[in-house]
Amino acid sequence: MPSSTLRADDRTGVDYLEIPAGEFRMGDPDEDFAPPHTVRLTRFWMARTEITREQYLRFMRATGRPEPAQWRNDRLNKPGQPVIGVNWHDAAAYCDWAG
Repeated sequence: MPSSTLRADDRTGVDYLEIPAGEFRMGDPDEDFAPPHTVRLTRFWMARTEITREQYLRFMRATGRPEPAQWRNDRLNKPGQPVIGVNWHDAAAYCDWAG
């Protein structure tokens, strides 16, 4: 498998790894609902680490998106901690914004 390429995004503050196109086997031969099959993926970019509160704050300021659940929790609100309480719609909006 080719090595991944790293790309830093100054706007989001996120480092992304390029995941090359490829295929893999998925499924379980003992499960009727998930028999083994080949999955093919196109090349994509994935954040190297979880999105931090600091990075998510850039998104909220740029888009006006509301704070996710637990945003003001004193134990969980350090800038470098991963953002939590993000629902699927928040995550999809972040991904659209981040490109």
